[in-house]
Amino acid sequence: MDVTADASQLNTYQQGLDLLREGRVEEGLALLETLVAAMPKALADIAYARYVRREIPQAEQYLVRYLEAFPDDSGAWALRSKIARERNDLPSAVRHARRAVELLPDSALRWFELGEILYHSRNWKEAARAYRRCLRLDPEFARARVRLDAVMQLGGINRIRAITWSRPVSAVLRRVLASDLFADLIELDMGITLDDVRWRLPLEGEAGAAAEIEPPAGREPERFPTHMQQCRCGFWHWFRAQPIEGRVESILEIGFGTGHVAHHFAAAGMRVISVTPHEWARRDRDRRGIEAFRADPHFIPERGNAFDLLVCPFAIERSRSPLFALNEWKRLLRPDGYLLLLAQLFCADPAHRLPSDVIWPPTYWQLRWLLRQTGFQLMGETLEDPQTGQLAGVERVDGRREPNPDRLWNVFFLLRKPGTLPYDGALEKPRVA
Repeated sequence: MDVTADASQLNTYQQGLDLLREGRVEEGLALLETLVAAMPKALADIAYARYVRREIPQAEQYLVRYLEAFPDDSGAWALRSKIARERNDLPSAVRHARRAVELLPDSALRWFELGEILYHSRNWKEAARAYRRCLRLDPEFARARVRLDAVMQLGGINRIRAITWSRPVSAVLRRVLASDLFADLIELDMGITLDDVRWRLPLEGEAGAAAEIEPPAGREPERFPTHMQQCRCGFWHWFRAQPIEGRVESILEIGFGTGHVAHHFAAAGMRVISVTPHEWARRDRDRRGIEAFRADPHFIPERGNAFDLLVCPFAIERSRSPLFALNEWKRLLRPDGYLLLLAQLFCADPAHRLPSDVIWPPTYWQLRWLLRQTGFQLMGETLEDPQTGQLAGVERVDGRREPNPDRLWNVFFLLRKPGTLPYDGALEKPRVA
């Protein structure tokens, strides 16, 4: 606080801080606003309070005014760096974080914050240097040690990428990936015998499986606006209730059936592109006004990191190589992008017949194993009874327990492509003592 402030102003300043601590934020901010002219340092308290309330533009305005008066405050520069990072202005965030480190070079926290900004900027070498400096100042800084390990792995991956992107090497790799040997290796890795009849099916399955499927009653393209007004689709209400962070503007749907799942997102004003292996399914999406093209869901001709959300309605059980498919879908997501995976679980009751084009009916734990292997972060999951449309939480008895295999269930997973650790440990099956 300013040494020039008189006793009454200091008392008012303290009252404002007390009001903020008590949760009476509006009163506290109003009191601090009256001191800005006489005590410019109150600008920092106002900026931080507005930042906590997620009033980011106002917080930045107050912070800029504060730094004009006090340009040597390391903490203020660190806060400005965080705000720039949240606005996805990474160059400014790096610049402000470096300034904070220059002003307080002996602070392990400042070096860690700089490392975090460089990490999200994919500057692995400089991020590793910042994390090492943090650990030199504080060897017990566990988060910095975890980040350093991750950066070292990612840095090695980038060096491999630099080699594989060279034209001669990439040409050889393309020939290998297109070869029958590579397909055989994928099948062997999935633990399925090569003479299994399912692997000999053409792309669209047998003639009956590729036959056109009628949309569910009431969900035909011409009747869908009425359906949306009375919508009881469990996955849609469940998805909209999930705490999604960041933007969700560009969506890719990977579908084998009718396009009514993609239509939910298109009707909500989002830009949806759809990929399907069937011509009749592509035509169905065209009738719904959705941009669609035919492609193999395992090899999608779109650049990586292009989509905010991938929606995969009952596609994983129709894949010959589910692990390969999930890695391809992950490639298409931006960092911290989301995957909404809908799947029908294997049912042991012979009375429940699976659709003829289902190649791999998964169990609950097989799905969770695949998601862990591909490095997704689990954000939420639920079960749906397809007969009643009712949602049910996954039971927790000594950890997670697989749903009753004698009943038919749909399972919904909301997953995120992480920008941090390789995979989410929550997908690991618990080991009951």
